[in-house]
Amino acid sequence: MIYLYYLIMVVLALGMKLGISDLVAIKGVTPDFVLIALSAISMYEGRGNGTIWGLATGFVEDTLSSGLLGAHALTRTLVSFFAGSIMSYRTLQSAYNLYASLTVGVLSLINNVILYIVVVQGGASWFKGLLMSVFFPALYTTFWALIIFSIVPDAVWERIYKTEPTPFI
Repeated sequence: MIYLYYLIMVVLALGMKLGISDLVAIKGVTPDFVLIALSAISMYEGRGNGTIWGLATGFVEDTLSSGLLGAHALTRTLVSFFAGSIMSYRTLQSAYNLYASLTVGVLSLINNVILYIVVVQGGASWFKGLLMSVFFPALYTTFWALIIFSIVPDAVWERIYKTEPTPFI
């Protein structure tokens, strides 16, 4: 049953990425809703299952986009692994979820740097490209993670995460 919740979270995140991310964009910078959902899944499931969810979601993103096949799968897998390694579901229950949101921001920065390196960003101004492709999206994703983690009541998190996860060995 919990995997159904995860599937709904990922489908909603992909829908938000494809549907409303352009509506909330600021000067072309959009938040990464999929990364927020994968971080929430990896917080509970740990490294093993989080990595599998990241890989599967990355492949779905790659098939939906016209970019380099495998780029999102690589970054989502690595970021989900890191999220499952350094975060726990107790992180979501902290006051205002600031720690979780800042961690998602760091993970977003890692995700964007890897994407920037893998998908070679050409152009005359590499610094502006780095700011617009790496730093500002990570900052905006952190802002949205804070909003999303704060809006969802603790009762919903408790319903999704009824028991402690088994650690991945």
